[in-house]
Amino acid sequence: EPNHDYGFARYDAIRDAFCERPAEDWPENLTPEKLGLPLHEFPPMYFHPRQDWTFDSGQEGWYRNPFGAYTVAWQDGAISFRTVGQEYNIRTRVRPFDATKYGRFRLRMRVTPNPAKGPVDGATRLLQLKWGTETEPIIRPDRTVDFLGANVAVAGCIPDGQWHEYLFDLDRRGDWRGRVNELWFGLRDLSQAVVDIDWMRFE
Repeated sequence: EPNHDYGFARYDAIRDAFCERPAEDWPENLTPEKLGLPLHEFPPMYFHPRQDWTFDSGQEGWYRNPFGAYTVAWQDGAISFRTVGQEYNIRTRVRPFDATKYGRFRLRMRVTPNPAKGPVDGATRLLQLKWGTETEPIIRPDRTVDFLGANVAVAGCIPDGQWHEYLFDLDRRGDWRGRVNELWFGLRDLSQAVVDIDWMRFE
């Protein structure tokens, strides 16, 4: 599809660089409108209206982070995904809320490691919760991300295939402030593990 601002210019440049222009010139660039077809758009972004997720009827806005997880699935009141190994596996957008309303983030989760990737002894791994605000977005204007620095809370995780509750103490962080509008969550440095999340909530 053409770019909204520059039409087919980018594709034309690539074609001119790697292909030989025919004597009769390039074929006409076609758009759905020229062919009488509807223009397909992405569905509107879902902004979860609350600060808790029960997963009683679906994923409630959580989706996979590129290169962080395989497809996120919902079944029997929980979401499930397999990690790729990056810091953040899933992400969501929420209706903005004031960080000072809450001081903790709690969830019930089960992590089943892949024996071929470890650990098989139940050694603790780190969970990470990263948040963005209206003034400090996770993806900066220059398209970079500070993965481990500001606006990140961590908690220990036991990848033993059993259900556990985990707690992030946000009150202790000086950067837990502003109006939160996005969240990234993940299991650090554990590839090919199966993660099931029963519920999550701010407290």
